Amino acid sequence: KAAKNTGSLIEESKNAVEQGAKISKETGEALSIVYERTGKINDMIFEITKETVKEADNMRQLTIGMDQISSVVQNNSATAQESAAASEEMSGQANILDNLVSRFKLRSS
Repeated sequence: KAAKNTGSLIEESKNAVEQGAKISKETGEALSIVYERTGKINDMIFEITKETVKEADNMRQLTIGMDQISSVVQNNSATAQESAAASEEMSGQANILDNLVSRFKLRSS
């Protein structure tokens, strides 16, 4: 009876070891897949980060360009106002000159 029990225990132990080896192999395969996918995710995160940095730089460049355009528009507006004021002044001076010239009479020869 003891030999039979020992044989059963050995068989159960053998089955348990085989089951443990199978579980260990499956766990290793699963961890390998997790490792591989984690690497791919890290690569994707790196690419996203790289593109985000590029996009941020593009936005900075766009902001600089918009600021330059705004500055040019403001300068053009100031120049237009100065030109309008100068034109108004010249118009007034032309009216004064016209009044002065109209006082002169030319004699016929």
